[in-house]
Amino acid sequence: MVTFTGMSQLSIIQVTEASSSFLPFIEQLYTQAFPWEERRDFATVKQLLAHPLMQVQVALNEENIPVGFAITWQLTGCLFIEHIATAEQHRSKGYGSAFMQALLAVHPLCLLEIEPVTDSTTQRRLAFYQLYGFLPIDIVYYQPPYHPHLAPLPMQLLSYPLVSQAHAGNIIAEIYQTVYQQMLS
Repeated sequence: MVTFTGMSQLSIIQVTEASSSFLPFIEQLYTQAFPWEERRDFATVKQLLAHPLMQVQVALNEENIPVGFAITWQLTGCLFIEHIATAEQHRSKGYGSAFMQALLAVHPLCLLEIEPVTDSTTQRRLAFYQLYGFLPIDIVYYQPPYHPHLAPLPMQLLSYPLVSQAHAGNIIAEIYQTVYQQMLS
């Protein structure tokens, strides 16, 4: 367990067992926060807990109540944040900021995907990540489909700090190979 004191105090716990008492919270938030086409079936998330490069972390507030989670992948020289979310009832309390700051404090290079900016919601999402130094990479990027018979989704790739297109290309190849390998085979 790692405790992070920022604007809001968080304890961050790595979930490693499919029997963890935190998984019902994570599953509910995961399915509420991300559209079906942008997430795995949760049974697959549970299976991937054994993957040595994937981490599922839950953030607990000062009262040890789960407030958010992150699914991340440790790639060569960077952290790929596949999913990160704060529970709706705990938003605007500084927990999302504290969680992001905790991740950035131990990972000097991070990447994540967001939906292309098309409305006020997606603009707010981009603005949130930009507060922490994430910048859009000027590269065409598609998220491979999580489910059979779906097309790849156009997404915007962000990095902290900004990486070159060439470096991004190498990281994208590793993302496709490591994170999305079971969907591509």
